[in-house]
Parts: sequence; C-alpha cells; structure tokens
Amino acid sequence: MSYNRPPLLIGAALVLWGWSVDFLSAGILMGIILELPLVISFRVDTKDETFDQISSLVSIINMGFIVFILISKVFDERFIIVFIKWMPLTMLPVILGQYYSRQGSFPLDALFYTLRKRRKRQNIQSKNVDLTYVYLAAIAAAASAANLRTIWFYVSVTSLITYALYFKRSRRFNIAHWTMLIFLSAVMGYFGQIGLSALQGHLEELEISLLSGRYSSTDTQFSHTAIGRIKKLKLSGGIILRVEAKSPILLMDAAYNRYLNGQWFVSNSAWRGLNIDKRTSSFIVSNQNNPEDVNSLMVYGLNDEKIVVLPHPLGSNRIDNIAVRDVFINNLGTIKVDKDKGSETHKGFLSYKVDYTDIDDALVTKVDSFLTDKDKAATAGFINHYGLNTGMSQREIIERLGSIFKSDYRYSLKPEYAQIEDFLMKKKSGHCEYFATGTVLILRSLGIPSRYVTGFSVSERYKGLFIVRQRHAHAWARANINGRWIDIDTTPSIWAEEEAEDASIMEPMTDFFQGLNFRFQKWKAEGGIERNKWIIYGLFVIVMIYLLVRSKSLSLLRLRNKKTMKDDKSLSTMNPSPFI
Repeated sequence: MSYNRPPLLIGAALVLWGWSVDFLSAGILMGIILELPLVISFRVDTKDETFDQISSLVSIINMGFIVFILISKVFDERFIIVFIKWMPLTMLPVILGQYYSRQGSFPLDALFYTLRKRRKRQNIQSKNVDLTYVYLAAIAAAASAANLRTIWFYVSVTSLITYALYFKRSRRFNIAHWTMLIFLSAVMGYFGQIGLSALQGHLEELEISLLSGRYSSTDTQFSHTAIGRIKKLKLSGGIILRVEAKSPILLMDAAYNRYLNGQWFVSNSAWRGLNIDKRTSSFIVSNQNNPEDVNSLMVYGLNDEKIVVLPHPLGSNRIDNIAVRDVFINNLGTIKVDKDKGSETHKGFLSYKVDYTDIDDALVTKVDSFLTDKDKAATAGFINHYGLNTGMSQREIIERLGSIFKSDYRYSLKPEYAQIEDFLMKKKSGHCEYFATGTVLILRSLGIPSRYVTGFSVSERYKGLFIVRQRHAHAWARANINGRWIDIDTTPSIWAEEEAEDASIMEPMTDFFQGLNFRFQKWKAEGGIERNKWIIYGLFVIVMIYLLVRSKSLSLLRLRNKKTMKDDKSLSTMNPSPFI
C-alpha cells in the first residue's frame, strides 16, 4: 500500500514540538525515523495480532506514564498538561507500526479492546485507517501545551495545517480562492485566540468554576465582593477543605469595611508583608498577651492558584507548616500568600497549622462605623420597630439581634433584593449575605464598629475531621465590643440542614473518591513517596513487566527474528541442496 501523506509534514511537526518543549533533539530524531519510509523500501509483514500487541504496548506505556506523573516530583505542571505535552512520544509505537508495515495503515479495531474481541469472536475483516492526521493533531496539541504565546508559534502551526490541508483540498475550487480562505481563517483564528485568552482571564476572575472541588480566593485582590457571590458558591457540594479542630468554627476568608449599593469593599487597608521563618515554614500573624488560651487547628485543601487567601479563625496569631514564598496581611486580617513554586503546595495540596486565641484586638478605624444616609434610613425602621435604641448594652443588642433574626426571619437562597431595606422590613427572607449585611449596618447605626466577613462555616464532621463543602461558604458580621473584635453570626442555624437536604444523590460517591484523592495527596505531601520510593518503583516495574507479558507485547521484539527463521526454512524446503 502506498503512503498517501504529505512529505515532511510529520517531521516538521515533530521539530516544532521538540522546539516548543525544549526537547529538540528528540523531535528531530523522531521526525527522521518517521519520514524515512518515504525514501526506503524496508517494511514488515504484520498481522492483526501484531497491531493488537502494539496497541496494548501503547496502552501500558500511557498507564505507566500516568502513574509516573502522579508519584514523581519531576514535573511542576498540572497532570493533564504534562500528559498532553508528551503524547507524541507515548503514541510513537502506533505510528511506527503503521509507517513500517506493508499495509501502510492501522486496523481500527486494534485500537479498541472491545472491537478486538468482536473481531476474534465473529471473524470480522479489519477496517484499516490512516492515523497520520490523528498523530498530527496530537503533535499540535502537545506543542500548544508548552504555552508559547508568540506570533511565530502561531505562524508555524498555521503553516503546518495549511500544508496538510493542501493535499486534501477539493480540486473543484480555484487555488487562489482556497488560499484566500485559508488566509482569512488564519487571521480570524489569531484574533480569536487573543479574545479567548482574555475571556479565560475574565472567567477566572469571576470564579465560575464552582464544581471543581478546590477552593478559590474571593477575588484577585480581595478588594470587593457583591451580595450574591456566596449564593453561587452554594450550588456545589464538593469538598474543598478538611479541618482538624476540637469543635465547629468559622474560618475567615476575607473582611470588608465599606458598603455601597449591594457591594462590599476594602477601604484604607494596605497590604504589608510578614516575616517568614524558612526553617520552620511559619510566620507570626499577631502577638497575643495570653498564650495560655491558645487553641490550634489544621487545615487541608487543594488549590492550584499561585496567590492564595488562607482561611483562618478569629484571633489567629501564628501559622506553621506551610511552604510559601511571601505572606501579606491587610488591616482587616485578610491573609494572602504567594506559594513556593517548588513545593508540594504549588502542585495543589495545601496544609497548615493555625494557633489562635478567639480574641482579636486589631485597631478600629473610622470606616468601621461609616454609614451613608441611605443606609441609615434603611436600618432606622428596623431599629425603631424592635426597640433596639432603648438603652441596651452592646452585648444585649447583639443577643437581641440574633433572637430577632431567628424568630422573625427565614433563611432562603431564592430571593435577590436590590435594597437591603427590602430584606429588613418587607420580605424578611434571604441568605447569609443579607443577614450579615443587615447585622453590620444595624450595629453601625447603633454606634458599634462592625465589618462584613466572608469565609466558611466548619460544622460537618466526617471520619474524625470536619469537612468543608463549597455550599458551606458563609458570611457573617464582626463587631468590636469593648476594644475586642468578636464574630457574630445571625443567620438562622437551620441553613446548613436545609442546604444538605438539597444535596445531590451522587454526593456520597463523590465524597468517597475525593477522600481517596485527599489521603493520597496528604501522604504524598508528607513524604510518603520519598520514604517508600524504591518499594513503589519496584512494584511499578513488576506490574509493567506483567502487563507486557500478559498482552504479549514483548513478542514484538522477536517478530523479525521469527520471520527470518521461517523464511529460511521455507527456502531450504523449496531448494534442496544438490549435494544431497
């Protein structure tokens, strides 16, 4: 069978791939090997069983490579990026089998185990396909995974695609028209990929990836949040954090001090760096004067972002056992870290220990009491209706406010109000963001400095740890009483139970697999692979050899020798020696 493929197409594509992934020598060598069949006559007679063995070999190679990516520390990139980047190498045996076989093609059923079984069972004739363009697509994807965002890379890929399509173009159309269409498509594709890149950035900022099972920051600079953001997070029941603590607790994500038209902002609060003890991987958040009251908790999670906000409780004073490059904190207590690229933290798994005292004596600013005339009017009716301005102490006001919201108000994810006044005086139904906003504005109207806080409610215990789901995202108020900040959660406590009732029936299954992934990532981050690497690699080699023997892929090495011996025997039978 003749090779009906553009000369030098695959070779040029492999050179581009090798250049993109900094493995140019391998790309050139692979390109030469795959282009040689166009100029030499060497071919191998292959049967369907041989192609089956080649497919099995490639499957085993890919499985082994996946395991290697997961257990080794060789690659710093995400698993899927690494796998795609090296596809030209892992798929090489398949395309070699096609190019160096006399058929010049590859049986389709050899690529799929079920089709192989059907062919053997029903004795069906194999349908052969040309995998040249499939392999070309794999090379293009692999080169693109290197993320070289240059005009020259785009021109190179476009030239390869144009050259490949030239041999498949319809002869009914004029070459000039075809060239013009290719040129227009290339120009539109270039500006289209720029637009897609910008769209990706916007989507990441809006945090629309809610079902990933990984927590993400409030916003890129932790500077504002809108009522309704947490409601969107509650659409998912995926586990995002695991917490080792003595009792239920609130973990702060970020705090805000200025409210305007349904949005909370950070005002007059610059970031400052904290000193990191590289020896102990720890840093001091604040110094407390009562060390006898210190409590501790451990936080575990998965986060692939480079800049991460750390969930932590009120009164946090020290964070240990976390590999980070830089740490920053603002005056409202929000902590963000720049993760160390070479650590396990950067690869996704995040764990740290927090020492805290339940007391926060951070300074109060004027912004913590600021109210617009509109906000004052919105809360005045509530305060007068419930008699909160009748000489009550600050503690009594807080207790009374919690009692009012519990008895007269209802928790619901459905309503969306443009004005907080609608929630306080008319509908009396809403989710945590309305209860928290209403509480802060009411307390400020009564002269109590307050802030709006977002984070997570840690209350669901599972197998010795608290698990934090995406739907446990929460908002509450933080008020300054007698010079110390305290957390005030006025949302009716029934909210967690109501949301759990609406959980997916698949949640136990997803919990199980997320639990397996968590235990593996924790074991890996704690040095499990490094401590047992020789045992793991030994078992890995044994399994690979077993699979190779079981699939009969090793017989490929003896293919040429067997064929030669068989041909020699046939010749000796057909041409007996004249001397016998």
